[in-house]
Amino acid sequence: MTHVVTLNQQNFAETILQGEGIALVDFWAERCEHCLALAPVIDRLAENYSGRVLVGKLDVDSNPDICRQCKVLGLPTVIIYKNGQVQDQLMCSRSYEEYAEKLDQLL
Repeated sequence: MTHVVTLNQQNFAETILQGEGIALVDFWAERCEHCLALAPVIDRLAENYSGRVLVGKLDVDSNPDICRQCKVLGLPTVIIYKNGQVQDQLMCSRSYEEYAEKLDQLL
């Protein structure tokens, strides 16, 4: 069972920008090898932080307006929000431990 929320134009603002608590959003694309390699790390974060952090994935090719709004310039990009406000923006793939450390600092 996946704990990752699929984000799109219809639910992004309500779920992330107007949401409460901590959210980690993976901006990705099917065409991006690094994005695909990061997917297991994102899944593990979603599983291990279930109930404490909302973990979502947003397909940049299907949602270009959100990418422009969030100033996503490269892939993969992971943005961490707290109560709708950007706390950190990480470009390029990172290790599970690096993302977990960022989340732990906000919890």
